[in-house]
Amino acid sequence: MTRGHFSEFEQCYGDEPNGNSPRVDLGENGRFRCFTREQITKRNENLDISWLRDDSLRSGDNLPEPEIIAAEIMEKLRIATKEMEGLMILLEGEEAAEAVSASVGLSTLE
Repeated sequence: MTRGHFSEFEQCYGDEPNGNSPRVDLGENGRFRCFTREQITKRNENLDISWLRDDSLRSGDNLPEPEIIAAEIMEKLRIATKEMEGLMILLEGEEAAEAVSASVGLSTLE
């Protein structure tokens, strides 16, 4: 992440670092909102407030078949395991990586 990722937040938060600048509420469709103490009290002090929702993530209608999901997960796990073995080789040597892989029931990946 870079400072640029926070520019919209900084504009809404204001220039005063202790929170004394006027806030900019971007409204119901905006990413940053202001909430009054009364609004938070009405929510029983619950600060888990969300208003932006990606409706495509809520529906299971657009999901791939379970076999495809499982295959994608397995591929990601294979890649992650290979990367961890490479890291262990860098840190501790090839024999240590093979020993740890064997101890958790994994074969060394090529």
